[in-house]
Amino acid sequence: MGTKRIALLMTMALVAIPIAAVAGDGRVIRAELGTDRTTDYEIVNPSSEFYTDTPKIMCVWKVEGVNPSVPINMVWIVDDSGGAAPPNYKITEKSISGFSEGSGFLTSPSNGWPAGQYHLEIYIGDKLAKQVPFSIKQR
Repeated sequence: MGTKRIALLMTMALVAIPIAAVAGDGRVIRAELGTDRTTDYEIVNPSSEFYTDTPKIMCVWKVEGVNPSVPINMVWIVDDSGGAAPPNYKITEKSISGFSEGSGFLTSPSNGWPAGQYHLEIYIGDKLAKQVPFSIKQR
């Protein structure tokens, strides 16, 4: 390989490294559902199945390799609730920046949760990083 080509490749590699580091795509290394959390972000009653009378559904998450200025966005979605909500209905979303660990939750509607299939989407910036499916069923 010629000296000029090696120098060009090395220059391109040096330029690419800071760009990747700044972008800080990162990844979700933990996303766990349950009914609550402890003060040190341990999930209480871990599960992916909940009941229509569950008062709160909590997610505890942890990311790595994420620039602190990049927001982490949680989007809670109904996939199929038997007609109680339209398919793929966005219940709510919350965004937070500057943390590598956090939590978010949904509280039960006044009439209880509609039975069905749901999921949580966790975005790092604009990139979908994790989907966490869960279901709600009758007792």
